[in-house]
Amino acid sequence: MLGRIKTYTKNLLKYMKSGGVVLIKFDKVSPGRRFEGRCVLVTGGSSGIGFETAREYLAEGAEVIITGRHDAALQEAKEKLSSDRLHTMVWDVSDVKSIPQKLQEATNLLAGKNIDIFINNAGVYVPENLDEYDERTYDSIMATNTKGLFFTCQAEKKYFINNGIKGRIVNVCSARGLIPGCDPYSISKWGAVCITKGLAHDLAKHGIIVNGVAPGIVLTNISDWSKKLNINDNAFTAAHPTARYTLVEEIAGMILYLSSDLGSNIVGEVVPVDGGWTLK
Repeated sequence: MLGRIKTYTKNLLKYMKSGGVVLIKFDKVSPGRRFEGRCVLVTGGSSGIGFETAREYLAEGAEVIITGRHDAALQEAKEKLSSDRLHTMVWDVSDVKSIPQKLQEATNLLAGKNIDIFINNAGVYVPENLDEYDERTYDSIMATNTKGLFFTCQAEKKYFINNGIKGRIVNVCSARGLIPGCDPYSISKWGAVCITKGLAHDLAKHGIIVNGVAPGIVLTNISDWSKKLNINDNAFTAAHPTARYTLVEEIAGMILYLSSDLGSNIVGEVVPVDGGWTLK
């Protein structure tokens, strides 16, 4: 009885603080070997969605390259993932002139093997009130989320076609790219959705499958506010009809599905994993 009272009191305090209490019990199915012998490149792979996606590919037998802007973060991720099939590479996708060189550097890491799957996950988010954004911030968001994605996809297209690879591309877009919004992040993610659908239409005839995933509110380190929240303590959010945040594992699971053989006839879709947010 005393334990129940303590639990009730704890949840009451959470409710008063956040407006609701949702606790998640998430059981992961034991991984198979769907990606054994495949090589995967994940941009923005040192943390959050990219890190979890890399972990899932490694668990299913793939050889994985993760990229990021900071070597220290990449080395920390490598230590956590602890796999001899994992490679790291410093790559800022907003530096579009370096993309061909970086793609060549990535293929060199694989010692003659081809990249089969590209996961374009690198992105930036700067939360501000609409009237507070300046030109520099706007340009920095667009440089990674839209311009960087465009030229990365352009290079990936050439890589697949020139090497005769019927590969997969999955772009991590956002639910913000599927609902109205005039802030720079939303605009950049509308662009990401457009790139994904246009590229999918262009490449399907080559046997190259392109799709996207549109996360809702996921607790990653993309912003200062999200770093402070503990999804294990309380996953409640009023923004999603399900009243809870989305887990990085759920995004990674959809990415793997779309890039697997089971997703080979899904073309140009941007799949929301958002607790119903985009249904509003």
